[in-house]
Amino acid sequence: MTVVRMVLQKLLAPILEDHRIHYFGQENFGVCVARNAGAERAVGDFLIFLDSDDKLFPNCLSEILSNQHSEIKIAQWGREMGIWRVL
Repeated sequence: MTVVRMVLQKLLAPILEDHRIHYFGQENFGVCVARNAGAERAVGDFLIFLDSDDKLFPNCLSEILSNQHSEIKIAQWGREMGIWRVL
């Protein structure tokens, strides 16, 4: 086990105590492969991907949940609060 992997496990340990959070490691094959692997393992009703430079605005998830009656399948949350772009 590499030093990086050992440090990562130590940092993630408190977070992974939450049974709702799962961590899957893999070799670096790029963001598309990583997201596809995550989507294949997802078991909930909702899935959201965040990159290291993304910000999740307050109320973003509650805003998504309050609109779940709509036919939105894929949406991007804009930089301005409340701006939705349906893809």
